[in-house]
Amino acid sequence: MKRSDSRLHMSWKPNPSSDLPLYRQIEAYVRQKITTGEWSAGYRLPSQRTWAESMGVNRSTLVTALDNLAAVGLLEGRHGGELIFPAPVGMAWLTEQRHPNGMKP
Repeated sequence: MKRSDSRLHMSWKPNPSSDLPLYRQIEAYVRQKITTGEWSAGYRLPSQRTWAESMGVNRSTLVTALDNLAAVGLLEGRHGGELIFPAPVGMAWLTEQRHPNGMKP
């Protein structure tokens, strides 16, 4: 498995002036990284605290986004709070907006 990459603590930050909630912006960003192949199966994310600080958001905002992504199978939690991307899934699944109950927004 790959370790978290310092490039993940990049300069991207959600736009607080956007009509889209911060957690949705984070979800879209992570989906985009997965669909472009920048982040692939087995890629480890940094700690939630570190990542939230680098984006300038409250940790609970990041947790909401990550929980939503985990609910649709885009992230997996591991022992010790580690988050990784599971085995690849179909691209159609990655690009659709889904809720945990399977309904679209």
